[in-house]
Amino acid sequence: MKLRIAFFFFVFLISSILVKAQSGYNQIPVVPYSPNKSVLFGKDIVINDQPDQDQSDITICSAYNGWLFAAFSYHLSDGIVCVRILKSTDNGITWELFHDGSFGSSDITIPKMSLIAVGNELSNLKIFLGSVFRAASLGNRGQAYVNRYDVTTGDWENAINLEGEYDVHDIALANDYPYSANNSNPSSVAILYSKSNYSFSDSLVVFSSSNGGQSFDNRKAIVLAQHVGKVALSYGISPSYNTGRYFAAWEEKNDVNSTYGHIYTAHSEPNFNSGFTTPKCLDSLDGTLTNKCRNPVIACQVNNTVNDSTNLTELVLFEKYVSPTNMHDIVGYYNLKATGSTDFRLTNVAISSHNEIQPDVVFNQYDNKFYVTYFDSTMKKLPSILQDFNMSNPGNWTMLSTGYNDSPNLLTSTPQIEINQFEQKSCQLWVAQRTNGNGEVMFDSESSTYTNVFESNEFKMVYNCKIFPNPCKNQTMLEFDISHDEYIAIDVYNIIGKRQFNVDERIFPKGRNSVAIDVNTLPSGYYMVELKSSDSNLSVKLIVSK
Repeated sequence: MKLRIAFFFFVFLISSILVKAQSGYNQIPVVPYSPNKSVLFGKDIVINDQPDQDQSDITICSAYNGWLFAAFSYHLSDGIVCVRILKSTDNGITWELFHDGSFGSSDITIPKMSLIAVGNELSNLKIFLGSVFRAASLGNRGQAYVNRYDVTTGDWENAINLEGEYDVHDIALANDYPYSANNSNPSSVAILYSKSNYSFSDSLVVFSSSNGGQSFDNRKAIVLAQHVGKVALSYGISPSYNTGRYFAAWEEKNDVNSTYGHIYTAHSEPNFNSGFTTPKCLDSLDGTLTNKCRNPVIACQVNNTVNDSTNLTELVLFEKYVSPTNMHDIVGYYNLKATGSTDFRLTNVAISSHNEIQPDVVFNQYDNKFYVTYFDSTMKKLPSILQDFNMSNPGNWTMLSTGYNDSPNLLTSTPQIEINQFEQKSCQLWVAQRTNGNGEVMFDSESSTYTNVFESNEFKMVYNCKIFPNPCKNQTMLEFDISHDEYIAIDVYNIIGKRQFNVDERIFPKGRNSVAIDVNTLPSGYYMVELKSSDSNLSVKLIVSK
């Protein structure tokens, strides 16, 4: 059995088509649904316009420079399943092929994929794709692999086979960008997966790497429990607890055929490669939730700002079954002292008469907020909401959009949310339904509907511009990269375009630069920090809050 599954994977590798991003490559068409809407969530982008492909099982990640990578599976007319990875260097406006490959068998399905980008410069940038695939001819047992790709060359480098003798159910990947964990060189990567051991119980296992994913030699068993299903993984770090930890969430069912179960969480303590804490059952904290939950997701604070509890914040969301209406709400638990406390508190994210399912969450280090999306299947909408990392009003989430999707052609959308590291804003990926019934992968973001298309970050003189902390009170730090020594003027403008003051004006050296900005004289409000060079201008939003 192991040999046959290994053969399928070998066929997948042999049939792969690795395509580098070249100026002469014919980019995949982009189809806007509503090009005349406002900039904020203004148009949906079809990232792979192939009507004959039934696309599903999506995942998205952002590299350090804002390059976006999206992976999904699709089925050919003969039932053969393929995996495709696309890359966007212009913040999601256009997408080009990075990798494409077939598993070579019509009885294979891919129920789960997870994608991360690892590295802080092009020379070491890698993409890791974790996937679970099943073959009906082999008893539908799940096998899991993690593939590693070099972004600069486009080459496939390595595959990690996880527990080939077991039945893997789910997989999740995470890494520590941009705040590397202690004892890692240059960074850490973690893989979490659930598996059956054929003794009527399941296991939850995490593999970690201290060398940027070159090898995974640290294995920890988190729990041996009944029927572990979906898993989720996140990295957390703060100034008070700066060693770096991985936080896990998962669902456990009393019976393998149950639709709902319990939601647990635990984390490595005190380091990224340490053993995990005793699991905490979150749904047991509220009698209305007990054993009525599924589909957990997790995000943790990752920044250089201390929260109000001088610790770091963890947030776990999941679906709650509401029996009187036979529908679901999105609820969750947060912990403001996540490193050493079990004081989890309830937050009602989406409570209504609608059926709300498939949540996803991410932490935005640039504004210290959690961003959430989910599928309102009653209204066929994908809302976007946010909450500050201190959870100051956990029962009242800020609505960024009641539904960023333009078309209501949704069936099982499984929306995914990510932070674009260049724009410092959220972006979304989801699956819509074509008129022929096939799924199509869609993209949108807070700022994806430009009136013009940005250049690739590779060719910008000034790029990777970031401000932190943001919002700020007295002082903040501006960081940016430049491609060569250049005279740059840095000024602060208010929201109506009136110049407030000059920050700096001189020749900056090639590479990474940092400039302190004193905002003591500015009242609370929104501002723009503008960088002017000889051939370009770049503006970054600054929020002053006093």
